[in-house]
Amino acid sequence: MAEPTVPVTKENVPYLLAEAEKHVKELSAKSHIFDEERENSFPRLRGSELDVGRVLGRGGFCEVKEISGIKLGAPLAKPRYEKEEDDRVYLKTHVIRNLDARYAIKTLGPHTRDDAILYMKGAIDLATEARFLAVMENPNICRMRAVSECGPYEDGFFLVLDRLYGILEDRIVEWNKKDAKTRMSLANVFKRLSDLK
Repeated sequence: MAEPTVPVTKENVPYLLAEAEKHVKELSAKSHIFDEERENSFPRLRGSELDVGRVLGRGGFCEVKEISGIKLGAPLAKPRYEKEEDDRVYLKTHVIRNLDARYAIKTLGPHTRDDAILYMKGAIDLATEARFLAVMENPNICRMRAVSECGPYEDGFFLVLDRLYGILEDRIVEWNKKDAKTRMSLANVFKRLSDLK
C-alpha cells in the first residue's frame, strides 16, 4: 500500500527548499566542476516578463513550455555582472527566430504540488541541472540562456533554455529515413557501376 502524500503548502515550502539546498550543497561538495562565478554570469528574468506558450514536454518533476515573448520590466535592482541588462535585452530581441519560439522555460510541474517529497526532489533536480548547465558547453547539450530572478531555493525558480525542435524519438526516425535513402542511393550507384563492366 502506498504511503499517503503530503501536499505542498506555503507553510512547508521554506522547509522543503532548505532541505533541497542542503542536499545540493552536499552533492556539490563532492564535485570540482561547478563554478559559482559562471553560474552568476547568466541573466535573470522575472516570470512576469515571460509570455509562456504551449507545453513542449513533461518529465518526472518538470514541465517545459515555449516562450513566445519577453516584455522586460524595470531593470534588475542589483545586477550580478556588468552586462546583465544588455543580456536581458538580447534575449528579448531574439526570442523569436524564423517565426518560431527560440527559447523554452523549464519549471517544476504543477503535479509536484501534490506531493511534498516529489516537490523537494524536483527542486534538487532543477537546481542541480542549473549548476551543470552553467558549466557545460557542448553542441549536443541544450544551452541554458537565463535563470529566474529568484534563486534555485525559492518557490518559482525556472531555467530558460534553447528550445528543442523535436524529441530524440523523432530524430531517430528521421535519421533512419535518411540512412535508408543513403543505402538506397549507394545501392543504385554500385548497380550502375556493375552494369558498366
